[in-house]
Amino acid sequence: MHIEHTNSYIAITFPCPLRTLSSAVFGGGYKKIDTVVNIKTNANTLIGNSPDQLVLDFLKRKFPGRSGIGLLTSAKIEYAQFIYACEKDIHVLAAVTAGTSNALNIAERTTTDFSGGQTLCGTINTIVITDGFLLDDCMVSTAISATCLFIFLSVSYTHLTLPTN
Repeated sequence: MHIEHTNSYIAITFPCPLRTLSSAVFGGGYKKIDTVVNIKTNANTLIGNSPDQLVLDFLKRKFPGRSGIGLLTSAKIEYAQFIYACEKDIHVLAAVTAGTSNALNIAERTTTDFSGGQTLCGTINTIVITDGFLLDDCMVSTAISATCLFIFLSVSYTHLTLPTN
């Protein structure tokens, strides 16, 4: 695993495809991928662009030939938090970004207008990676557990990436 952390994105790459459960704006669902990206964006970036196209263009430019999933965040990427733990030979890495730079009031439920209107929502993006093998239903439960801390906000994304056997 390799982590690239800049002021404009976080990229986590793997030497082989991994089982993934994701609600990412690009590449969500169950699939096998070798790259996860979390890209800094703002309301102006989205004018005339769809979120999935922004991520696809980024992946093609920075990681050509790789299969990936991608998130968008309004957070200051430099403040991302990485937490690593190991217990009984199972390793877990969590990476979290949280931002409200697009928000006027994060407690107010809003919608996003990708046609150029004002974007008001913030983001909390959580990426969880483990080398433990989880059955599909356990992946879902883990994703729910990782997200439940952020339920009080109207926008949250959770990603769980697991090795294949």
